[in-house]
Amino acid sequence: MSNSSKHRVPPYRRPLIVGGFLLLVAVIGIVTVLIFKNLNPTSTTEPDSSRPGTSVTKPDDDAPGTDDRPTEPPLEDKAPSYEGEDPNTLGELTGVIVYKDIDPETSTLHSAVSINQYLSADGQCIYNLKRGDAILRTASAVATPDVTTSVCGPFNLSVDGLDSGVYQIEVIVTGDDKRGVITDEVTI
Repeated sequence: MSNSSKHRVPPYRRPLIVGGFLLLVAVIGIVTVLIFKNLNPTSTTEPDSSRPGTSVTKPDDDAPGTDDRPTEPPLEDKAPSYEGEDPNTLGELTGVIVYKDIDPETSTLHSAVSINQYLSADGQCIYNLKRGDAILRTASAVATPDVTTSVCGPFNLSVDGLDSGVYQIEVIVTGDDKRGVITDEVTI
C-alpha cells in the first residue's frame, strides 16, 4: 500500500465536512442579504388608488408642516459653525460640553469637553459646577490635542449633598497662549 492512497480525512467524515461547508456558505449568504435589505429601509411601494376603498391624497404644497425638507434644530442647540473660517485662527478657545450625565447610584456628574481648536501642546481645563456666583465643585484635567480639535476630560464630580435644581457649568480652557470659557447648564 502506498502513501498516496491514504487520506487525512476518513471516508465516513467527508460528507459531514462538505455539508458543513455548504451550510456555512448558505448562512453567510442569508445574513448578508438580510443586512443589505435592512440597510435600505425606504419602501418603493406607493398606495394603490385603483383598489376600491382606498384613496390617495396628496398634501397641499403650501400647507404648513408638509415640507419634506428636514427642519433645522433651534439655533442654541447647534454647534458653532465656522464656514470659511479656520477656528484655529481665533483669538480665544471655543468648544462645547459633549456630555453631562448624572449617575444616580454614585451621585456623580460625568462630563467631557470638546475644544474646537487644535492645541499644539497640552493645555488645561478647569471645570466648575456653580449655582449663581458660588463655585460648589471644581475639577481640572489636561486638554489634549486630537486629530483636528482638542479634548478635556472625562470629569467626574460628586453631586452628593447638592439640592436638586439647575446648576451652571463653567469650563475655563487655556492652551497655546489662548483662553476661553465654555458654559452650559445641568439639572440635578
